Amino acid sequence: MGNIGVYCASREGIDKVYSKVAHQTGTLISQAGHTLVYGGYELGLMGIVAKSAMANGGKVIGITLKSLDHLPVLATEIIPASNLSERKTIIREKSQALITLSGGWGTFGELGDTLDTRTLNEHQKPLCLINTNHYYDELIAHFKKIVSHEFASPPNGMYKVFQTPGRAMEYLKPFLNI
Repeated sequence: MGNIGVYCASREGIDKVYSKVAHQTGTLISQAGHTLVYGGYELGLMGIVAKSAMANGGKVIGITLKSLDHLPVLATEIIPASNLSERKTIIREKSQALITLSGGWGTFGELGDTLDTRTLNEHQKPLCLINTNHYYDELIAHFKKIVSHEFASPPNGMYKVFQTPGRAMEYLKPFLNI
């Protein structure tokens, strides 16, 4: 089976629906026999995804930062990264597919880096945005604006938007049957 990288917040957010979706994502990944690859810490949505994957017998690869070694780590395998740039690269390289849940600056950085490296043909990995509570509506509208102002080419399948992690997992099946 394949590795699925998940980008998400190190906080839980104000609405419990974000935690619920994170829990569902980890559960679905592990129940399908896939490995979760993520930021490594037992914090916020990241910790919820990892806990639910592990609770369902899943393997979890945590990519941690040496500068944050004081934070609680949750993983069956740990890979330390020297800095954020290296961490994003490792998550992407270790994954056959990527899912982005709701998050803050770090999540947006991971998403942007993944889109940018795909634009440069460094990878062709599927990327799913889980649009919980319409969280990404404005960002998706802004992506369209970027294209309409001719600052980027149309995304042409660079990412897919789903309302639930279950729909995203269905979409990812053909990419993960390795």
